Amino acid sequence: MKSRLDLTDESMTVEPEVMFGELPVSVSEQNVRIDGSGSSRHRHSEAQLSIVTEGSVRFVFSDGERTLEKGQVIFINCMRLHEAHPATEGACSYRCVKFN
Repeated sequence: MKSRLDLTDESMTVEPEVMFGELPVSVSEQNVRIDGSGSSRHRHSEAQLSIVTEGSVRFVFSDGERTLEKGQVIFINCMRLHEAHPATEGACSYRCVKFN
């Protein structure tokens, strides 16, 4: 049986950025906090899939925003301007999968 990557597995530890062999995919853990440690507005050449793993995260785009709760997923297309901020007090984090 092939092993599967379960991005919702809370026991999974993620290094700052992990590449999966020759697959053009990287995974990183992002933490955002009320104290201002969210992400600044940015864009990148990779498409991004993010799943909230703790708390609530507010993703902001030029045309609006989306707030996601633990377990919810958002797809962000390549070159789309975006940023992420905590939507609640306390720990807020998400796993970011980039398709290179």
